[in-house]
Amino acid sequence: MDYLQKKSIRSVVAAIAGFLRHCVRKIGITREKFPSCIALAVCPLVTFYLFEMYTHNPFTTMHFKTQILNMAFYVLTAFLLFGIVKYVRAALMLQTAFFMAAGLANYYVLNFRSAPIMPWDIYSIGTAASVAGNFNYTLKGSTVLVIIGFLILLLIESRFHMKAPARVAKRAALILLSIVLIYGYTGMIQSESFVRSFGLYDKLFTPTVMNKRDGNIVAFLMELEYMDVEKPSGYSPEETGSKYTQAGQDSAGLTAAVEDPESVKRPNIIVIMDEAFSDLAVRGDFTTNEDYMPFIHRLQQGAENTRTGYPCWVEILPIRSSNSSQAIPSDSCPRAVWLTSSMCRKRRRLWHPT
Repeated sequence: MDYLQKKSIRSVVAAIAGFLRHCVRKIGITREKFPSCIALAVCPLVTFYLFEMYTHNPFTTMHFKTQILNMAFYVLTAFLLFGIVKYVRAALMLQTAFFMAAGLANYYVLNFRSAPIMPWDIYSIGTAASVAGNFNYTLKGSTVLVIIGFLILLLIESRFHMKAPARVAKRAALILLSIVLIYGYTGMIQSESFVRSFGLYDKLFTPTVMNKRDGNIVAFLMELEYMDVEKPSGYSPEETGSKYTQAGQDSAGLTAAVEDPESVKRPNIIVIMDEAFSDLAVRGDFTTNEDYMPFIHRLQQGAENTRTGYPCWVEILPIRSSNSSQAIPSDSCPRAVWLTSSMCRKRRRLWHPT
């Protein structure tokens, strides 16, 4: 490369650098503020990696594009906190401290029950607190290193002193823009078309795998969609009631049950829920002096009025709520999500007069 070519390249680079300097000064970023601006963009990324390393190595379990997707949330929340608390130091340290504590809690929950923290665990905070003293809280060496990394990051973040714009209008614009972007980000995460096109893992029955592949924040936001059940399309309590009445008119026994429920003899319903249940006879031919599963074998020989299915569906839907599984999102776990003391009252208040 001759001298003229080198000189022309240097001239172009210098022109670009000058333009960027002019833009930075135009928006009020001085040489003193520049390190704080870099920290506002970089520290949330470090927080993301430390948070994930509590439970897994994101470099080996997550695609790079999925890492970028998670990082976006951390940066957006950092900007939101910056607009609220005014100081970049306070915003970054508040975010880091929160994810340090949340990550440690998620680490213990994962060790205790082999599943991470999920949105519907909010309903069981009281239960978790009442049994918290029954567990042994120990830390692995890798977890200790993560905590040390968080402490070092907090120390670094305490060195930055940039303030948010003094004008209320500018701060309000920053806060509003951050909220809008976070809202749009969450809606995008919960979009089925985006999940399919981006290649996210969305099987709620394996939440540990979901968190490892998608990242804890993305997985949590995806699960947040299932905190409430929308009214089924075309559902009408009046139409359902009329169909029930019509069915009663077609059956004398059902009519009697509708008109006088106490006059009907109700059967005893026995529900067996055991995920580890098995019949060893499927593994080989053997004999015993007494039938070890008489009721199950009788059912296999033609007894009626039985029901089998996945425990989550069997327990909450037909047994506890008399509800149909058709209104429940696929791959969700209704026993954990919607089983609360106010479930029936909520359905009555919203759209189902049960």
